[in-house]
Amino acid sequence: MAFERLKALDPYLEQLKGADNFSGIVEEQCVSLVKEIRSMDKIDISSATPLLALIQQCPHWTKAHRESLLQVIQAKVEKSVGSRVVKGRFPLQDYTMFPLYLAERDWTVILGTANFAHKCTVIMERLHKLGLRHPSEPTYAMLTASLLLSEPERLSDHTQLRTSADQLPICERIGQILLEEQRGRGM
Repeated sequence: MAFERLKALDPYLEQLKGADNFSGIVEEQCVSLVKEIRSMDKIDISSATPLLALIQQCPHWTKAHRESLLQVIQAKVEKSVGSRVVKGRFPLQDYTMFPLYLAERDWTVILGTANFAHKCTVIMERLHKLGLRHPSEPTYAMLTASLLLSEPERLSDHTQLRTSADQLPICERIGQILLEEQRGRGM
């Protein structure tokens, strides 16, 4: 509902731009929108993204208006996400599309002649920089597939394929080491 209202609000405000009390109208609309967002049960990240985009695109909001709206949306998203977290466990992160975010130099190493452990390190470092801390099962599967596709000879030899699976704990250990180093630096 807030999304439809925001979409309609921009042309409405554009029509009233020349009015004497235009800043008061914008202020009223902002207050009303904040109340509407606060009254919503929840806002998940996928719903918040278009709202944030509309707020940023509307030329009539002042910096203070944008900040108010962004804070309300952020609080509502945090509340919505926080209620889904199981206590004692971190939510698993789905990074199955990570190959799209690998840099050209990463691909050069992965597709090059470097040893398997170095290729694993390159991917794990990139995933760590992207914020991966608690990978989901599909993320592990994509990691495995990416590493295996970088060495086609492993796919043709069943013995080599089993050896690759045995090396996955190496990748996990490298990820743990990176995380420990990050914590040690206070980041």
